[in-house]
Amino acid sequence: MIKINDNTILKATELFTKYAGGDIVYMDCVNCINKIEDLTKIKDEEVIKIIDFLVEWKCRGLVGSSSLDIQKMSRQLEDMKKTLRSLNNEFKKLKLKGYTLKDVPLENENIKKTILTIYKDIDSIKQIGPTAASKIMHIINPRLFIMWDEAIRSDKRGYGYGRGTADQYVEFMKKMQSIAITLKTNWEEKEIEIVIKKRRTLTKLMDEVNYMGITRNIKIE
Repeated sequence: MIKINDNTILKATELFTKYAGGDIVYMDCVNCINKIEDLTKIKDEEVIKIIDFLVEWKCRGLVGSSSLDIQKMSRQLEDMKKTLRSLNNEFKKLKLKGYTLKDVPLENENIKKTILTIYKDIDSIKQIGPTAASKIMHIINPRLFIMWDEAIRSDKRGYGYGRGTADQYVEFMKKMQSIAITLKTNWEEKEIEIVIKKRRTLTKLMDEVNYMGITRNIKIE
């Protein structure tokens, strides 16, 4: 398992900026979606922004707004919009509490049930697998939910969660939380100057360590 500490976070975010293109699509999507206070009112163009982000980040099976397959794009748009609207109350329960990855009480049965419901419902959308599900959850609540991909959850240097079920995702959150608590730097408040100053959530920084060290297999330790 890759080491996540203050030093590897700095190294990984520098490499991520260099190799992964600076997160323009990611930041645009986060800034747009986080302005939505009521997911029952999420608009088509906002859902399309999420889909385009997933396509840009190589989530298989999805087609973005530039696709010529208009019917498939339309089906994906309606399925995702319907699901996100139905999950408004679940997302709101967590957001109103102001939980972050470091302080969310994952042992609380009600909290766990809410996260499981969100993950299962999003994962059940056609063409949305465990990787895309975690990314959608992160986009909607970037301070709480951490992303993963197939390599991160199942690679021999990863966390051994295989398929990526809802229960495994909660276990992954617990593991990431236990690591987050050990960090000395308050990354939620720190601006990191690599190419330009960026304020990233702790969950995004930890994901960059996992991504660079496991998915991209670049030495960061």
